[in-house]
Amino acid sequence: MNKEKGKSGSEGWEHEELAKVKMKSLRGHKSGVNTCRFLNGTNLIVSGGDDFTVRIWDIELGLEKLLLTGHKDEVTCCRVSPDGQRIVSTSLDKYLILWDANTGQSTLGFLHEGMAMSCDISFDGKYMISTTDLDNVVIVWDLRQKKSIATLNYHTSTVLSCCFSHSSYRFCTTSMDQTAFVVDMLDYRNNTDPHPVLKLKGHLNMVSSCDISADERRVCTSSWDKTICLWDVNAGTYRKHGPTYLSNGHEGSVSACRISRDGSTVVSASYDESLIVWDVNNACKKFSLGGHTGWVTDCDFSESEQCVISSSKDGSVRYWNLENSDEIPVIIQNKKNIGLLSLQCHKCGKQFSISQAQDQDSIKHCVFCRLEAKLKMYYDN
Repeated sequence: MNKEKGKSGSEGWEHEELAKVKMKSLRGHKSGVNTCRFLNGTNLIVSGGDDFTVRIWDIELGLEKLLLTGHKDEVTCCRVSPDGQRIVSTSLDKYLILWDANTGQSTLGFLHEGMAMSCDISFDGKYMISTTDLDNVVIVWDLRQKKSIATLNYHTSTVLSCCFSHSSYRFCTTSMDQTAFVVDMLDYRNNTDPHPVLKLKGHLNMVSSCDISADERRVCTSSWDKTICLWDVNAGTYRKHGPTYLSNGHEGSVSACRISRDGSTVVSASYDESLIVWDVNNACKKFSLGGHTGWVTDCDFSESEQCVISSSKDGSVRYWNLENSDEIPVIIQNKKNIGLLSLQCHKCGKQFSISQAQDQDSIKHCVFCRLEAKLKMYYDN
């Protein structure tokens, strides 16, 4: 069931007090908000909360656009198909529901034996994964056959999160057992079950969330141990040296993390009521975003990676505009403190940072333009 809404969720732009980042507050949930995602290719946000609802928001208008009802208990996770046409959500009512993002109508539902904790949709929209608290399982669903095709039991405690890669059938899962696994689904084509290919162990408490960079080189994981781990799964250097830790930032358990498509930036959300934006290449904090008055439960990057959203137990979803964040005085000072130089990209003209130890004469393009050139070369070949 869905209902069209017209009530304003924001009075317009506000400013975060310390970082001076523009943001909008979207309010409509009747209690805490547990999950949020950008609706790809649109000006919309999806959120799910303790009030049993999934809601779609219009960012520009600051309005709640659609109210999606059907769950009978708290919504634990909502994710969006890469084409922006479908939404999938899980709930403590044990159901996974697939929704039409344009109409808000539920199109498919699957019942788990235990409470459904998290979910995601594959890059091509053919598969879904979900996790439950019963028997610590991960379930793989085939949307064409409309049924589960594999039940995986490699974690030893409740599986808290899962995510597909951007362009393959690999996915990552995290658990209360303090581990994360990377799983390969390619073998399913040969009638064998998907299997874990990497075990990531470095956190000292339950691992709450995970994400994979677009080139599949890096996996980031967040934990109740107050840290984020970065795993170079392409080169496998973590096997010898361990992960890179992003720490000394959050004062509370970290509930969620997202890595930018090029792998250069991470945003994390925490029980300490803040978000932190991290510089991956220098393994340091860029700046914090404060203003929520409750546990920040989830976060996401926009496609342009110039904006971030967050959900919180304070009942709100916030939309943060980071477009000119490099000009914020606190970021400029942080760059000076760690010895970074600012250069101008020869292609797009934007400023970007490199270490003073690097040869600045040989670096003429920002990481985004370098990534674009690599992708073009890959597809041309």
